[in-house]
Amino acid sequence: MPIEEPEQSARSGAGSRFWWDVMWMVVGFFALSVSQGWGMKSDVFKVYFSLVFWKVMVWGILVFFFFVSFLGLGVPFFLY
Repeated sequence: MPIEEPEQSARSGAGSRFWWDVMWMVVGFFALSVSQGWGMKSDVFKVYFSLVFWKVMVWGILVFFFFVSFLGLGVPFFLY
């Protein structure tokens, strides 16, 4: 029983971290699409937003699949 409690709190904490990653992914994707759509001449913003977008997207996918497998679901539930 004592082992189960910190595991639950750690899981919920990582879950909130995952939603922060999702939010940053949406913000980064929106900023990247806006910068591409408006044709910004500043390459710094394009590089920065693309780096943030890819970093957050990769980490978000890894964390998502890790917790799906960690919870014992195995296959992501949206494939059913």
